[in-house]
Amino acid sequence: FDTIVGQDVVKRFLLHAHAQGKLPQALLFTGPDGVGKRSLLFALAKLLVTRDLEPGSAAAERAVGKVARGTHPDVLIVEPRSASGQILKDQVEEMHDRAYYAPLESSRRVILINPVDAMNLTAANNLLKLLEEPPPALYLLLECRQIHRTLTTIRSRCALVRCPPVEFEPLQEWLMDKTGCPRRRAETAARLSSGRPGIALALLSGEDEERRRRISGELDYFHNEGYPSIFRVARNLLDMAGGTDEAQSALLL
Repeated sequence: FDTIVGQDVVKRFLLHAHAQGKLPQALLFTGPDGVGKRSLLFALAKLLVTRDLEPGSAAAERAVGKVARGTHPDVLIVEPRSASGQILKDQVEEMHDRAYYAPLESSRRVILINPVDAMNLTAANNLLKLLEEPPPALYLLLECRQIHRTLTTIRSRCALVRCPPVEFEPLQEWLMDKTGCPRRRAETAARLSSGRPGIALALLSGEDEERRRRISGELDYFHNEGYPSIFRVARNLLDMAGGTDEAQSALLL
């Protein structure tokens, strides 16, 4: 959890509930794209499967590494794998089967669903059966991008974890530490991202040198011209991203 910027209230809740043995078996993480929901899910999964291991031990480090690589036998990651971008019924059926296996290397089994609102209606209804009566050692960690697209019956069976945008100053400092970029560029990326670390990193990194150069130019222009230029800068950044709905959400909201 220490490497995740912001989300202090969420982290305190999760750590306290886990330490007290009162962590809900089904948690639904909501909030804008890029605020750190996925990072929180993986951090919690690592915490759950290493509960019985000495912190910092070789065994704990091995378990953490397996979760990060997606190879831990007690952690199942359910993500869209169809051309439609949906999580389908057969994936949920496989999840049901795995949910009732005894843990192999830990005392818990964890299922991460990312995102739950990508499930089609049939898959979502099948998930309800598992949420109603989860096995004792199972924890379901769900990420949600658009809460209104998630079935009310699913929401009602989960503890809701709201992940707000990160405050400006911690985000700016985190960007400088993580990327080594100058303060001015970190400031601009933090402001343009609306408090979403994932978006801020994407703005700073780019995919290739030319794209990075163009993004850097737009960030510098915004810094020099201020907020009157924000729509021009956001439009150009959106064009670089290919004009997708995801890019529009990331850059303009």
